[in-house]
Amino acid sequence: MRRNRPMFTPPRRRPWAAALGGLGALALTAVAVGAVVVGGSRLFGGETTTTTSTTTTIPAGIAVGSVADRYFAAWQTLDYSAMRSLVTDPPADFEVRHREWEDVLGVEVAEFAVVTVDIAEGTAVAGFDAKLRLSGIGEWPFSGALPLVNVDGTWLVDWKTTVIHPALRSGLRFHRSSSRPDRAPIVDRNGMPINAIRETYTIGVEPRRIVDMDELTTAFQEHLDIAPEIILTLLGQPNIQPDWFVPVAEVSLDVYTEVRPLLYPVGGVIFRSSESRRPPTEEFAAQLVGRVGEVTAELLDELGAPYVPGDVVGRSGLERVFERRLAGSPTTRIEIVDGTGSVVEVLIESPGTDSLPLQLTLDSEVQLAADAAVAGVELPVALVALDVATAEILAVASRPLDQFNRALDGLYPPGSTFKIITAAAALGAGTGPDDRVACPDRILIGGREIHNASGVGSGSGTLTSAFARSCNTTFADLGSQLDATVLERTAALFGFGVIYDLGVPTSGGRFPEPADLADQAVASIGQGRVVASPVHMASVTAAVASGSWRPPSILLGAGAGDEIPLDPAVVDALRSMMRAAVVSGTGRAADVPGEPVHGKTGSAEFGEAVPPPTHAWFVGFRGTVAFAVLVEGGGAGSTVAAPVAAAFLEALDAS
Repeated sequence: MRRNRPMFTPPRRRPWAAALGGLGALALTAVAVGAVVVGGSRLFGGETTTTTSTTTTIPAGIAVGSVADRYFAAWQTLDYSAMRSLVTDPPADFEVRHREWEDVLGVEVAEFAVVTVDIAEGTAVAGFDAKLRLSGIGEWPFSGALPLVNVDGTWLVDWKTTVIHPALRSGLRFHRSSSRPDRAPIVDRNGMPINAIRETYTIGVEPRRIVDMDELTTAFQEHLDIAPEIILTLLGQPNIQPDWFVPVAEVSLDVYTEVRPLLYPVGGVIFRSSESRRPPTEEFAAQLVGRVGEVTAELLDELGAPYVPGDVVGRSGLERVFERRLAGSPTTRIEIVDGTGSVVEVLIESPGTDSLPLQLTLDSEVQLAADAAVAGVELPVALVALDVATAEILAVASRPLDQFNRALDGLYPPGSTFKIITAAAALGAGTGPDDRVACPDRILIGGREIHNASGVGSGSGTLTSAFARSCNTTFADLGSQLDATVLERTAALFGFGVIYDLGVPTSGGRFPEPADLADQAVASIGQGRVVASPVHMASVTAAVASGSWRPPSILLGAGAGDEIPLDPAVVDALRSMMRAAVVSGTGRAADVPGEPVHGKTGSAEFGEAVPPPTHAWFVGFRGTVAFAVLVEGGGAGSTVAAPVAAAFLEALDAS
């Protein structure tokens, strides 16, 4: 509840002292207080109405208006103590009732203005207009009446519950109700639910049934990777009773099936079934799609109205980004209820909005194949698959799950996978795929020595064979001989420099302008300051397969930007060269049966160690699917990343 209320400004009611002189002052007072009884009649909106009250002097009208002003000024600033001081015989729970009014209604701003004053013998009524701003609802205007009584010559508020609202009679109270629509699902490109309500299982502990604490904590660590100190902390919470169920982990059906026979015999372990919003498997595009959970204090501040503590919200990924779309908004009512909670009257209803599903470009079969391919990789790994024709993302797998999404937001030197771009630049400049090129063991360019990986020997061959064998010296030499702007423009044709906006953190590719000849040479083999994400390198291979580069997208039908057409002759040559890399070059481990696989390996040096470690890359396409695999610190792309790509394609074939 915000306490910064605007200061009260009574409508044209200053100065009161001006009402003490003359007929003009009398007219001013009549406008100021709305209705003032004068000589048995009252002035009210220009009309004269006869009353049965006795004659009341103008100073009485001034006094009534002044007290009403002060009362509403205090109410407007939530100064309940000041309000109470203006009330005759206030109830003991005066402040409590007003705080209930403030909290139950969700009052953010309150404004009051006196519009009429009717005075009879010893009593008065100040009619007022109220305008409240309620959290999650907006403005709520209503009119009310403030009774006053003259006590020993002093006007005081004769308070009743109806002052708070005319409908709030004795024995009744305010109630705020809210009903949300069911959270809409996130579905894949074929309409299959990704995050939806599924049966889940909670594994917990009942303290009184524990037989051996060491056995219990060891079992949770071995079978669910939950550290003993976590179990001990949960069981050590204040007020935990011996017969309580203390939840430890919520798992999906497949995990439950696996661990139940292992944990069931352990004394104290209890299983409970429930339903919650979960993906098909725990790993399924977890970092991209995200998860839901009870709103945190931080998210509550960020989301604002109409969210309240206890609400279930998107906590990460697309669930968080599209929270308001997926959740809709609640229908909220301000009601008057009796002592039994029955609704007596609905004062205001703020209609909510429907929740709307979110359809992604993901393909569940492709995603499951990607998850299966990275499952056995012990090092950090990322795999991204795109639709060749559209660059729509079909699968995103990144491990470990509890770290950032390497597949979309990791930036790494692309290493020899960048030779696709350097080859395109050379082909565009006139070099043919069958032209003879040198492949020495080492080469000195601009004072920088560049060497080949072990096993890539001296000699010469065609540009295609140098590409297939991933000859560093060949491509460093070719790149350094090109005009620097040619290499930069070619990288731009393949999307380097494009800023991605997928809703979740995503990086593209960066090709800084080379500082000198040596910098240009190392950039030509994907080293130096050149970096790219796995999703971007997948878009590079999709461009070779389709003939145009397109920015990746994740929302079905949304599109992400204009395509960049490539030279058909260059594309044809690149396809042949990438096929050669798989059939007879460094990518042979990815040459699985079925449609032809086209690809390129990469071993990208990073860090300051001597010799430097390398990331393992394999990028490629087969049929309608383009993909990129990165194993962080994995070593050689040919022996580490290419087998992961093969496992992905084989799992896809088996689906």
